[in-house]
Amino acid sequence: MDGRMVTLTEDDARLATQLVAEGRYASADAVVQAAMDALRDAVEIDQNMDWDAVRAAAAEGEAAIARGEYVELRSNRALNAHLNGMLARVKADAERGRRK
Repeated sequence: MDGRMVTLTEDDARLATQLVAEGRYASADAVVQAAMDALRDAVEIDQNMDWDAVRAAAAEGEAAIARGEYVELRSNRALNAHLNGMLARVKADAERGRRK
């Protein structure tokens, strides 16, 4: 396909200029291409998403919160510790599964 002309809003043009000036992209064309790639990825994710499963998981989470089944994390350190603990349990479960 040959090149196409695209009109950007003033804000978008300013952002593209800033990103090029910062050296994050080689040109405004590269900025637009990156945006199109991200949009293509988002469309693909949306098309492949099982929205019924997402809604069911959200409902399950809301019900658990209503029952008081949640962990309150008040700092990044607490969040990291919690996630690291979850990761350790997943790895241990996977290792046990390989041994069977």
